[in-house]
This record gives sequence, C-alpha cells and structure tokens, in this order.
Amino acid sequence: MMWRALAFATLFALTACAREPEGPTIVGPEVEAIQRAEAALNAAIAADDVNAAFELYHPNAGLVIQTGELLIPPDIRDVLQELAEDPNGALELEPSAIEVASGGMAYSFGQFTERRTADDGRVRGEVGTGLRVWIRHDGAWRILRETRTSRSNWTD
Repeated sequence: MMWRALAFATLFALTACAREPEGPTIVGPEVEAIQRAEAALNAAIAADDVNAAFELYHPNAGLVIQTGELLIPPDIRDVLQELAEDPNGALELEPSAIEVASGGMAYSFGQFTERRTADDGRVRGEVGTGLRVWIRHDGAWRILRETRTSRSNWTD
C-alpha cells in the first residue's frame, strides 16, 4: 500500500512539473526534412511562387477551410494563385511540433498568420492554429491534409 502512495506522489510531482514542449517534439532526419519542407512552403508563398508551393502538396491533397469544405488539388492551386495575386497576400505557418510515425506519415502543428485584401479593399488578417498531415510520396514529404482554425481576426 505504501509503495502505491509513493508511486502516485512521484507521478503527481512529475505531472505538475511538466510543460508543453518547445519546438519539435522529436528530432531526427525526417523531422528536419519536414522542417525544410515547411520553410520551403513559407518561402514559396512569400515569393508568390505558386508552382513551388503547389509541388509540396500530395496529388490527393485536401485543404479543409473554415466552412468545413474540403478543397481538392485544383482548388488548392486556385487558393495559392489568389494569394500570390493579392498584393497584401501572405500566409505563414510556424510549426511548434512535428512528429513522425513509422510508415511514412507525420504531422506538423503550429501558429499560422494569413493576410488578404478584402472585397472592400481593406487588409484583413487571421492568426490561429494550423495542422498539416504529411505523407512520403516519391521519396519526398508532401502535404496530404491541411486545416487552419482562426483564433483572431483583424482589419488594417
């Protein structure tokens, strides 16, 4: 009975000291490859390079938008094109966690920031949480699914 109390007290103490991980939750060459792919996607979008950004998506990719609708690759390309054509368009996701599972699947999770010009000409932005599911395809990591949930909006 005493050992149970001691085990519980130890577990409680460890749990109380736990904090959310900073940066990737695991390390290694696969995590680093996804970090590079995330950086390449951010750079391609910043450079308005639709082709380079779109190449990082799997041929069967899906983007779940705020309404819950699942966009397929031709629609994803259109979203990237609209973002590139918008002089105020910007999208960046900074992963705070990346985990790789066996079998060639992984996810990245973090904060995103997006800016667009609204129909009224004002710049609107969002900040929120983004999640990308990655899969190995033809020897490279590609985005299979992506979703972003807004936490706040603003207008310039």
